[in-house]
Amino acid sequence: MRLQKKWTALTVLLFGFVFFMSSGDMSAQIDLKKQAQKVEGFAKLDANKDGKISKDEFMSHAKAEFESKDVNKDGKIQKKECGKFDQFNTNGDDTVSPEEFLKGHEDVFAKMDANKDGSVSKDEFKAAKKPAMKKGKCGDGKCGGGK
Repeated sequence: MRLQKKWTALTVLLFGFVFFMSSGDMSAQIDLKKQAQKVEGFAKLDANKDGKISKDEFMSHAKAEFESKDVNKDGKIQKKECGKFDQFNTNGDDTVSPEEFLKGHEDVFAKMDANKDGSVSKDEFKAAKKPAMKKGKCGDGKCGGGK
C-alpha cells in the first residue's frame, strides 16, 4: 500500500513537471509562430526578394486581394466579404469599389513607409504590424490581413 502511494505521488509529480515544462515551451512556440508569420507576410509581399516592399509590389498584392475578397465577382466588395469594410468604404455606400480599396492600401503603404523612401523595410513592416496585431486587425483573413 505504501509503495502504491509513493508511485501515485511520483506519477502526479512527474505529470505536473511535464505539464509545467510544456506550458513554458508552448508560449515560446506561440511567440516563434507570431514572428514567423510576420516574416512570412513580409516575404509574401516582397515579390522580387530584394529585402524591401516597393509600392508596386504592395499595390499588386492589394489588387489580388481585392479579387479574392470579391467572392461573387461583381467588381465590388460587400460588407460580408470584408472585415475592414468601414475603413475602405469612404463614400458611405453599401460596397467598396476597387478604387476605394486601392486608395485605402495606398494610405496603408504611406503609413508603413516611415522614412518616406518609397519602400517598406522589414523593420518598418514589423513596426507597422505591431499596433494592428494588438488591435486584432491582422492575420484573421479579413481585408488587409495579408490574405
